[in-house]
Amino acid sequence: MLAGMTAGYHDYVRDERLPPFHLRQTRSARVTTKNQLELSFSRPHQFTPGSNWSYSHTNYVLLGLALEKITKMSLRKALSKYVLKPLGLKNTTASQTGKVPEPVLHTFSSERRGYLQIPEGQRFIEETTFWNPSWTFASGSVETTDITDMTRSIVGIGTGPSLLKRQVVPHADRPANRLRPSGASARVRQFAVARSRASSAMASAYSGNGSWIAAQPLFAGLGSVAAYRPHGRVSIAVAVALN
Repeated sequence: MLAGMTAGYHDYVRDERLPPFHLRQTRSARVTTKNQLELSFSRPHQFTPGSNWSYSHTNYVLLGLALEKITKMSLRKALSKYVLKPLGLKNTTASQTGKVPEPVLHTFSSERRGYLQIPEGQRFIEETTFWNPSWTFASGSVETTDITDMTRSIVGIGTGPSLLKRQVVPHADRPANRLRPSGASARVRQFAVARSRASSAMASAYSGNGSWIAAQPLFAGLGSVAAYRPHGRVSIAVAVALN
């Protein structure tokens, strides 16, 4: 239910109390697992678990904690051992700070206008390249990578059985696909996140029409897409500043 987004947990990212954490001092402020769970569990379930579908970042935090119990190691080490190394991602590492190794695509945004109380009509834009992404997902699952590894990762996810010992359940057979969506769009489902050396978020996602395995994440003025089409084995990865 956590992986299929049918658990019904409140999404702390949509909580009105989160912005002060990541907007007050975006470069250095860090949101901890405790912060995430306090926000998540302070609200009731959105629905009875298993009866509906709604995207929630809380699910990933709980999955991260579960994986640490199962593997008896930190999520950072578990992901490196079982995912990053098998996929050959040599330039991808966990990062809970705003630091991004060079070379980096610099990004800019005006999304803090309201928080900083800058009047509409007044020109405002600031650099967002090194904003801290710790609020986004489970500690240890936020990654720094490059465009080459972005491509390798989406190909690896698209051919997922190579990472698993047992057969993967086809997307169309997953229970979540038969449930009425609630909240975020049901056409794209995000499974894992990373930050790139282009300061992007990277994820594997399932496109509802079944033709592409794709991700189209946005993060602080950065837009990117990583996609893989099993038919023909076509892959693409792009990261651009949206300014």
